[in-house]
Amino acid sequence: MTLPVRVLLVRTVTLLVAVTAGIALLGVVGAARADGADGARGGVAGSSSPVAAVHVHAQAYEGPRGTILAGLRGRCAPGYRVDELRLDFVQGEVTTPSVLGQPFPCDQRWHELRVSSLEAFQPGPAALTATVTVVRTGSGDRAQVADARAIYVRPAAQVLLARVAHLGADGALTVPAQARCDAPWVLQDLLASATQGDGVGAPSGYALADLVCDGRLHPVTFTITSVSAPYVRGWVRLDASLTLLDPDSFDPVTQATATRTAWVR
Repeated sequence: MTLPVRVLLVRTVTLLVAVTAGIALLGVVGAARADGADGARGGVAGSSSPVAAVHVHAQAYEGPRGTILAGLRGRCAPGYRVDELRLDFVQGEVTTPSVLGQPFPCDQRWHELRVSSLEAFQPGPAALTATVTVVRTGSGDRAQVADARAIYVRPAAQVLLARVAHLGADGALTVPAQARCDAPWVLQDLLASATQGDGVGAPSGYALADLVCDGRLHPVTFTITSVSAPYVRGWVRLDASLTLLDPDSFDPVTQATATRTAWVR
């Protein structure tokens, strides 16, 4: 069956109108999504680029007296100023009041910042939310952006003991180990002790070692001489501790410990 020309024209016009409306609707949805993305990054209406951004680094470090030393980077557009940088640390059920960080210049460049928590935390998994509020010069318009991220707080010190100790001809033990301490802290002492048996006069002694605090794991060797009976082949209990100080105040920062049973051969 052949349709009249007038009917074909009407259906063609109707199809073109529907297609045009669909394209317009897609354009509106795309624009709304773009505006929403800019807003999440601290954008303003009618702007295709954010006026502020912040990024929290996943790696954090143990600080003195239960603090977290974390890092982040932030930037903001010229014509604005940072009104507030608010930091919220969480570790499990432990939370503390918000901490305010130092503002950074609004010059569209990324600025690296080091921030510290209050004293309540320990090494291990945690979370940090950084919230930046900027104010436009002149108009006073405000924009806010935040980044919430899981972080890992690395211990400032670490000591590892070997599974095997070596007995020397003089009855002294050679104990291999590995140790690490982070800058800027300084070493107070790195000590290992060895005890064989628990009776009166059982072989027991300790030794000290040196270490550079540069954040790298270094091989360390302890040579331990018993203060009583000499060591013999067999099992021995090893204990080690690594204590750090603040280089300015010389207050204690943290202490790492290790304990294991090793075989003397």
